[in-house]
Amino acid sequence: MYNNKSIRQQSDEIEKIGFENEATCPYCGQISIAGGDCDCAGAKRARRIEVQIWQAKQAIDEIFGEQAEQDGKKPIAEENIAILKTVAEQIANYKLHSASFVLSSGTRAKLTRGSKGVIKIERTETQKDSAEVEE
Repeated sequence: MYNNKSIRQQSDEIEKIGFENEATCPYCGQISIAGGDCDCAGAKRARRIEVQIWQAKQAIDEIFGEQAEQDGKKPIAEENIAILKTVAEQIANYKLHSASFVLSSGTRAKLTRGSKGVIKIERTETQKDSAEVEE
């Protein structure tokens, strides 16, 4: 049955009925009285993106945060980590394709969305040694 009611109107009608734990899917408008997750394509995609954002934030913490000391690298500032996490969210939501940063310590950070939808997080530290010798 096709229904022209908006999702908001459906949600208002559910509230009038008074079921507990009812929910309306924001992607397809399907009503769930038990309040469970919807199985429509939009809801599934949103859940995958949420998981990808969580995983990207975990990877950023491992590569740039306190855990980086285990690999012999200096952690970067919390403010910079927060920026990288915000960028990861934007990339996961297809609002950015990639972003590169050069931090004050000379550390480079790069976040990119690959062709298969994977978010790649890279840390590059260039170390240069030089010396001048007089005659």
